[in-house]
Amino acid sequence: MNIKTTALLLTLGLSAALAQVPAPSAPAQVPAAPGHHAMPGHTMSTPAASMMGGPSISDLTNDSNLLWMDATSMSNLAEIETSRLALGKSQNPAVRGFAQKMIDHHTVAQRELMALAIRKNARLADRPGAEQRLMYKKLQILSGAAFDRGYMDVQVKGHEATVAFFKDYLSVGRDPDVVAAARKYLPVVSGHLAEAKRIRSQLR
Repeated sequence: MNIKTTALLLTLGLSAALAQVPAPSAPAQVPAAPGHHAMPGHTMSTPAASMMGGPSISDLTNDSNLLWMDATSMSNLAEIETSRLALGKSQNPAVRGFAQKMIDHHTVAQRELMALAIRKNARLADRPGAEQRLMYKKLQILSGAAFDRGYMDVQVKGHEATVAFFKDYLSVGRDPDVVAAARKYLPVVSGHLAEAKRIRSQLR
């Protein structure tokens, strides 16, 4: 699987988790996507269709380093937003503890990613992707045990997609600073995935 495909799957990559969640009663209003600036580096040749509600980074660059940074930014922001939602809706101590950990870890990761982007003169996404925002809307309509199951299922699917995406990037990435960031966070994301699976298995 090429890096553009996995970047798209990461920004979309929760469709399986969403399939069992009821649709919201009205569509959300989604603003246009922000602009992006490419940086020089390794490029990929496989195109990916835009499904982000506006020009996606996949439309504007084939640079694998920038694709990783941009998709990771959207992933971090989605994790923070959905986990804040979990703190407001869940009464399950394990789910709440996991959500707080996601907020803490992904806030630090996003801060470090933005510092890297500044050094690379790259403008990254400043909000989750369209499918991630839809996921948030669908989680909003759930409550109680149904929310806990939905949130943790999304966490498992999302972290599985992220692990695959990081590994794909590391097979083609050429910028040593971006590669170092991906290598640093891959074991962290893998740890999140293992914990998410454990918590999900305990829910009824």
